[in-house]
Amino acid sequence: MSKKGSGFERSFCKDLGLWWTDGKRDDIFWRTASSGARATMRFKKGRRTADSYADVMAIHITGKPLTDHSVFSLKRGYTGKKGKKSLNWASLLDIIDSPDNLKTEPAIVEWWKEIEKTRRQAMREHSFLIFKRDRKKELIGMAPSTFNYLEKMNTLYNGPTALISTSDICIIIMPLESFFSWCKPESLGRVIKQIKRRKK
Repeated sequence: MSKKGSGFERSFCKDLGLWWTDGKRDDIFWRTASSGARATMRFKKGRRTADSYADVMAIHITGKPLTDHSVFSLKRGYTGKKGKKSLNWASLLDIIDSPDNLKTEPAIVEWWKEIEKTRRQAMREHSFLIFKRDRKKELIGMAPSTFNYLEKMNTLYNGPTALISTSDICIIIMPLESFFSWCKPESLGRVIKQIKRRKK
């Protein structure tokens, strides 16, 4: 993970904590060690690893309800230079009009398959893919089943979305800032009485 990618993960974890605690704390979540590699290796040996899947873990008890039911994968810093993975591969047109004999799948397809595999290993309910192209807004992707569940738990969402559907995946994507404004933490398990402002 590049320094740019590491900074993106740290920033997201702080923003996630602020959303989760209504602005009270930014130290609820942090990056998992080696982006969940330890949990993956232990899974291959038939062992489970508490709260160490994908890219985000709870480092405070109040964040456990979220990571007990959801996994987060973060992608950042793909430049689009020749010969390197590019977030340009995530465009809708690239997914639709790429030749059938293309050896490499569009990045977003690879990423979604990866996070869904992790979700199944972790036995969680929801997968969230957060990604950002250079000089663009942060986006969040989720399965339609997760989106429909959140609409039932919150108000109907009327912000911008994109639906990516192929023979392998189906994802609904929206701006991350819109997600934070629309989705109430309680709909993903937050217990309000546990949230206390950090002592200085």
